[in-house]
Amino acid sequence: MLIVDHPQVMDNGRTIILEFESGLHALVEGHGDEVYLTAGMIDRVQAFLDLLVAVGSPELGAAIQAERARTPLDQFKGMTFEQARLLVVGPPEEGPIPTPIDWAFPRDPNPTPYSTGTP
Repeated sequence: MLIVDHPQVMDNGRTIILEFESGLHALVEGHGDEVYLTAGMIDRVQAFLDLLVAVGSPELGAAIQAERARTPLDQFKGMTFEQARLLVVGPPEEGPIPTPIDWAFPRDPNPTPYSTGTP
């Protein structure tokens, strides 16, 4: 297993998660335009991906290289979390936000007071 055989993968991954946590929290709370992706943050992600390519399987390495080609990470240096989200995901869709229940279970077309709402 990758993290067992190479503890630096877990250590570096944890460091990156902790570093991005406040920015992602701000993004979710609607304040992503107030928090920036620094060059250091992006450089640490790049180094982590280099490590994964070096110690992972050839398939993992190929997948990482393909994603890096599709979305070069250097472009995010100096962007806000919101700008990066817009670039990668696009603007939010209008309408209600679906919940897992909305798509996970079919709705009962004829519910009774005792039904669960699913057929």
